[in-house]
Order: sequence, then C-alpha cells, then structure tokens
Amino acid sequence: MAAGEERTVAEALGRMLAAGETLLREHVSLARAELQQDLSAARSSAVLLLAASGALLAGWALAMALLARSLAGPLGLGGSLAVLSAGNLAFGLFLARRAMRKLDGMRAEQAAAERLAARKVTSLPAGARGGEHGATAAEAAARSLRDPG
Repeated sequence: MAAGEERTVAEALGRMLAAGETLLREHVSLARAELQQDLSAARSSAVLLLAASGALLAGWALAMALLARSLAGPLGLGGSLAVLSAGNLAFGLFLARRAMRKLDGMRAEQAAAERLAARKVTSLPAGARGGEHGATAAEAAARSLRDPG
C-alpha cells in the first residue's frame, strides 16, 4: 500500500471517528434535555401529590374523629381513641415495613447495576476511555495509523 493511500485511509478513519464522537455528544445532549423535561414533570407531580396528601390527611382526621365519636358510646372516649390509635399504628407499621422492603430491593438492584457498569467500563482499552494523554479516540486511532511503530 502506498504512503498516499495510507494517509487517505487514516484521514477517512479519523473523520469517521470524529463523526462518531459528534454523534455521541449529540446523544448526550438529547439525553440531558430529556432528563430536564422528566425532572420538570416530576416536580409538577410532586406538587400535586403534596396537595392531594394534605386533602387526604384532613379527610382521614375527620373520619377518625367521627369514628371515635361513634365508638365513644359503647367503649367510652378513652377506649375508642385507644382502639383507633392501635389500628392506625398497626396499619402505619405495616406500610412502613413494606416500603422498607421495597427500598432494600431497589438498593440491591442499583448496586448490581453499578457493579455491572463498572465492569464494562474497566474492560475498555485505555484509548477508548479517553486515555493516551488526554487524546480523543479519533485522534488516538488516526495517530496509530500514521505511526504504526
């Protein structure tokens, strides 16, 4: 292969790798925009959830007051409040325990995903990770084609 042909192949490969890097940058930019849009939607959902939680809490308090008054006849006020408190505490503990189990499962999945991602990144050659004294992958590939030795 002539020196002129090697140079053109190296230049073509360099252009191809540069285009790949541009494409990757554009994908990262698009992902960033999608993430910002998702965060905005999550914020508005959180505000709605907070408003709904306040209304639910007020309704729950009124329902408990009505139930306590209904049970006050046969059990007395103290007895009805004790029964309602025990029921609410048991239900709250059940929900908290269920949420903790779900959170533990999510943490385990996240840890497994991080271990897998770390394994994939460390298996890449140094040039593909942006090594070789800060050179981009395109520059490193073009340099290796120009200087095979």
